[in-house]
Amino acid sequence: MEKDYFDKLIEQYSNNQLSEEKRRLLDDWFEGIQHSSGGGLWTNEEKKNIKAMILSETKPVKTLVPLWKKMAVAASVLIVGTAGLWIYQKSNTEINSVAPVVTVDVIKPGEDKGILYHADQEQVQLNTLRKDSLYVFGRIAVERIADNEIRVMPGADSGIEMQHIHAPKGGNFIVQLEDGSRLTLNANSSISFPSSFDGRLREVSTSGEVFFEVEKDRYKRPFIVNAGSSTIKVLGTKFNVNFKEGEFLRTALFEGSVQVSNKDFEVRLEPGEELRVDAKGKYTVREFDSERVGAWKEGYFALDNKNVEEIMQEVADWYNVEVSYADVNLDIRYQGSISKFSDIHTVLEILALAKGNTFEIKGRRIMVK
Repeated sequence: MEKDYFDKLIEQYSNNQLSEEKRRLLDDWFEGIQHSSGGGLWTNEEKKNIKAMILSETKPVKTLVPLWKKMAVAASVLIVGTAGLWIYQKSNTEINSVAPVVTVDVIKPGEDKGILYHADQEQVQLNTLRKDSLYVFGRIAVERIADNEIRVMPGADSGIEMQHIHAPKGGNFIVQLEDGSRLTLNANSSISFPSSFDGRLREVSTSGEVFFEVEKDRYKRPFIVNAGSSTIKVLGTKFNVNFKEGEFLRTALFEGSVQVSNKDFEVRLEPGEELRVDAKGKYTVREFDSERVGAWKEGYFALDNKNVEEIMQEVADWYNVEVSYADVNLDIRYQGSISKFSDIHTVLEILALAKGNTFEIKGRRIMVK
């Protein structure tokens, strides 16, 4: 992508010559130029005004480089920098002038996709079930109630068997349990639960990232989430759990109250608080931005001060690709958000606007260097 690429798109826009695909690319770019300033991101109204200003001042010119610089200055791009300092400021903006993304293959974003593994390890592709039809698998009944959601209920057979549902790389899915609680699984995430809750408690296990909307239970049974060696106890609430075995646990409470505990600590969270536990078991509690933590559920990658490796972990799960690194610059920090339904090339082109990291696609592998 040459540095005047978006200038050409804007010129075509002003002349009403943009194809639908290029119009989406331009819109994604405008969505990606959010900038944190004075403690908050641009509002939708501010972004709308900036976009209008840029487009209204666009007119055919012999050289498009000054226009590109004007756009970068107006938007301050989306990159923040080393050791908490802004790399890209209004008076000092650097943009890649070489083609930062090399590709030969088409990689599509994720879609609604879930797999059920029940007791005999049979795999059921949940996204292939017909809507409004009831299926029986072992000791559970499954009804597909929406394109991206199923409801599970105890089957007619007595006895309890553990069930496992996995949203693979390149997919996410929603599961409604027998008590009405809704669990939204991010890509490469799993839940395990019994075919029927017993009379004492409702207990599930999770790996990856899952958003829980727990219904209050008429029998007052607590809802228990096991994440490795930690346990989260709730009665009725909304919270997000992101757990990677041997790496970290993050629990962010949106509504209600939860208690997180293991052998080393016991912490009760209030709405707006997030518990973070590192690989060594050390924990911190801090306030969180609900839009940032819930961005994946709403269809966005939240960049919020992440480096390229942290961002590409999410990209790898959603687009079902492998990522390798060669001498990357982890000091570059990003701000803003990018639609998860953008073409992979759009995502990488936006990230590559930062001078320092480039991307190469070979098959289903992305090299960052």
